[in-house]
Amino acid sequence: MSNTQLNEKYIVAGGFKTRYVEAGPADAVPVVLLHDGGFGACAETSWGGVAPLLVQGGYRVLIPDLLGFGGTDKAYFFDRSPVASRMKHVGDFCAALSLQSAHFVGTSFGGTLVMRALTVKPHPWPIASACSIAGTGGPWRVPEAMAKLAEFDGSVEAIARLVSMIADPAHEGFDHDAYVKERHAKSLVPGHYAALSAARLQAPWEQGGPSAQADAYPKSLEGCTVPLLLVEPSDDPSCQPGWTSHIQKVLPAVKVEKISGRHTPNIDRPQLVADLLLQWLEQVRESRPQNAAKRLHGQGRALTETIISRLKDAEFKSEGLRTYFEYRDLGVTEATDGRFVARVIRPRDGLPVSAGWHVHYADFRLLYVLKGWLKFHYKDHGTFELKAGDAIFQAPDPHAELEHSEDIEVLEVASPADFVTEDCI
Repeated sequence: MSNTQLNEKYIVAGGFKTRYVEAGPADAVPVVLLHDGGFGACAETSWGGVAPLLVQGGYRVLIPDLLGFGGTDKAYFFDRSPVASRMKHVGDFCAALSLQSAHFVGTSFGGTLVMRALTVKPHPWPIASACSIAGTGGPWRVPEAMAKLAEFDGSVEAIARLVSMIADPAHEGFDHDAYVKERHAKSLVPGHYAALSAARLQAPWEQGGPSAQADAYPKSLEGCTVPLLLVEPSDDPSCQPGWTSHIQKVLPAVKVEKISGRHTPNIDRPQLVADLLLQWLEQVRESRPQNAAKRLHGQGRALTETIISRLKDAEFKSEGLRTYFEYRDLGVTEATDGRFVARVIRPRDGLPVSAGWHVHYADFRLLYVLKGWLKFHYKDHGTFELKAGDAIFQAPDPHAELEHSEDIEVLEVASPADFVTEDCI
């Protein structure tokens, strides 16, 4: 049994009081662990057994309670998905701790957060590597099992039923009764039930209606270069067998490990999971170039030098949010360590608009049309056209770009540089 102490701490992340658990040397390589999304989930109930073993392996472990869970504020956003709001919260958590690079491991819902973060370009977190344990990213789940996991009446028996689906009560070394007692206590934290149940509230006129856009996942993972490990438990009643193969078709280089256990083996098999993660992290370390540039992320030094970007030296690149655009970076991102981005955007020849309904989560995003025109559709504003000299400040409202002129050029200024963009699903 490890004697490693897990230290409870609080920080304000994105305006929300956020509880987290930390262990290990402050100067060690950080590993951020994300818990599952069931009733009673929090830092300790998901990762209490694994975290000390990772610390013994030489890592600094950080485990936030996600929005609505544990000791973190019980907030829910009705105008965005549960994934989007918590993805942003994790990014704010990393920024509040000034993390410039970290390994991310998620289990179940936490794993889905990891997978969805990889679809956003640039990534919303400072991701050195990623691992998802039974977190599919959304599809390939078993509806009947997911419905059972959502059933909760506040009783110990209900938590025991939940635990029997995600862990093996009879597994050697797993103190089932003590764990159920701990998780039940966490499930009764004021506001927790309401925060999780809010996701099932839906206006009568929205029930059964089509989503704003067919979800592009997992195709949206294409081009991801972050080292990724997928863990598929053998006796998982909540995910379809072989779900990892769907992701392998999009990312052939992804590493897949199939291990024994139910939905969240990190709970009842902490040694097995810790050994797997330590082996994975060592492989990532060995494969990483020694001169890899430090990743810039969100929080950094203020602008300390004047930047001049001349037209004669301009270079447009296809690296950006949309494949049908190309981007001229004006040097602001590097100068501000990722706090801001300023770039000129123009279309690539022959590529049609392919962005459906989506939303940007940025502290600030302004578009100014330099030439040409483009057409948007917003739910509250309808369809409208922006021409040269027009500008739009984009709040985090779902919208779609419908079309643009062949000569369109737009100046974009946003903060942070790696703001989150998510398809509406």
